[in-house]
Amino acid sequence: MIVVEGPDGAGKTHLVQSIRQHFPDLPLAPKAMSSDISPNVNMKTYIEAWVGPARPSYALFDRFALISGPLYAPILDDKYQLNIYSNIDWMVQQHSRFYGSVRPLVIYCLPPVSVVRDNVRNDSDNAKAAPYIERIYAAYVNRAAMDAGYTHNLRYDYTEGHTVDKPTPLARVLARIEATLDNWKKGYVR
Repeated sequence: MIVVEGPDGAGKTHLVQSIRQHFPDLPLAPKAMSSDISPNVNMKTYIEAWVGPARPSYALFDRFALISGPLYAPILDDKYQLNIYSNIDWMVQQHSRFYGSVRPLVIYCLPPVSVVRDNVRNDSDNAKAAPYIERIYAAYVNRAAMDAGYTHNLRYDYTEGHTVDKPTPLARVLARIEATLDNWKKGYVR
C-alpha cells in the first residue's frame, strides 16, 4: 500500500498523477472522501477492507481514511467521522493491522504552510478546509512525526530545490516507490 497524504493544497493530487505516469500498472484505490471532505463510502467498511487479511496486494491511495479521517473530523466537527474515530478499541485494531501487517509506504506532502495556505485560499474545491488549513497542516506535521518512528514514510515538498548531489523531490519519491514495488514483488512486504 502506498499512501499519499497531506493537507489540502499540498500537492497530493499532482504527486499521485506523477506516480501513475511512472507506474501505470500500480492500481489506484477508490477515494473514500470527496473533494469537499465528505465521505463517499462507509468509512469503517472501507478501512477494514484495506487493512484486513483479504485486502488487495497493493494499491496507490490519494489519502487513506485511517490517517486523514481522524485529523479532519475534529477540526471540521464532522459528527459522522467523529463517531467512527472515537472508538479506541476499533482504532487500535485498525492501526495494528495497518502498521503491523500492511506496512504501508506513506508519503506526507508537506510544503511550507505558507504555500499550502496560498494554494487553498481561492480554490472552491478546498472551501470547507481553507478556514482551518493551519490546524490541518499542524495535525499532519504531528502525524508525520509520530509515524516516522514505526512506518516506512517520507516527506515530499514540491517546492524544495535540488542540486547535483541531491535529486529532485519527485525523483526521490519515485525511487522509493520503485524499491517498495520491488520488495512487494519479492514478497518482502504486501
